[in-house]
Amino acid sequence: MKKHLSIIMLMAGSTFYKLIFIFAAMAAAETALFYKTLKFAAGVSSNYISISCIEMIIHESRITWIFFLAVLLISLVLCRTGCEFKSRQGYTLKRLALSEKGVFLWQAVYSTLCYIILWGIQLILLLVFCKIYLDMPENASASHQTVFASFYRNKFMHNMLPLDDSIVYIRNIVLAFGLGFASAVFSYKQRRGGFGAQIIVLAAASLLFFNKEMGSLDYCGLLIIISSLTIIQILNYVLRKEEYDEA
Repeated sequence: MKKHLSIIMLMAGSTFYKLIFIFAAMAAAETALFYKTLKFAAGVSSNYISISCIEMIIHESRITWIFFLAVLLISLVLCRTGCEFKSRQGYTLKRLALSEKGVFLWQAVYSTLCYIILWGIQLILLLVFCKIYLDMPENASASHQTVFASFYRNKFMHNMLPLDDSIVYIRNIVLAFGLGFASAVFSYKQRRGGFGAQIIVLAAASLLFFNKEMGSLDYCGLLIIISSLTIIQILNYVLRKEEYDEA
């Protein structure tokens, strides 16, 4: 068990502060954009914008792009973890009393958790923004039900908290695993002189198909299929590679 924990500790030790910085920068940037848009909305409305338009505040603030940028930066950090660059971290991984397959699997799990944490932080930010909006005196007549409805009307909010839209929950979880495995296989291939293009393909697909209208079963299904095929292809590659190396 100790050798398995050493992998997680190594991954966390090399990425912790970088990830914390990205999370904090994302929260700061989104908060600044939210307040800027909120202030502008107050200035152009004599009666202040209704709470029913909270989804418009989120939309006009463009925080969606900050979230996508955070996904790309986290992917970059996770892909570099375990690569054999100047730090020679790849050599350290090879010296651990664990097979390369085991290292890859633990790295995939760790990377997946990082994406899930990002999802959770983004959801918390959206809920905080809604709470700030609700607590304003100008919106005293608003209720939590109107905010609840905003998670149906706004695409980004709905994709973060799908409510009873179960297909989106499935899409988010499968996508997180897909990105996690794609990030892990990048360094796995780099240590062998290869290039893991899966993360580029999956990141591009996410940018194109993630923030679609609620109920877009075609887009959700497409991302689920792409993510699932990516995971299967990566596992097949790693397992076959390990069997070949052991032969």
